[in-house]
Amino acid sequence: MEQRIKAIVEALKGLKHSDWLRVKQHIDMAYTSQAAKVKIDDLENVEKNLNREFKGYSQSE
Repeated sequence: MEQRIKAIVEALKGLKHSDWLRVKQHIDMAYTSQAAKVKIDDLENVEKNLNREFKGYSQSE
């Protein structure tokens, strides 16, 4: 990880804010695109957690 940090710092040297925003936008788009492909594989656990979270709530709430 230390090498990655050094590489990032080196890449940021002299980078203008406007250029950083453009880089960040494309990185965010790449992560969003990948996240859109993720599917929940443990629905039983989701159900259990939702029931625990909403325990005591009535349907009118």
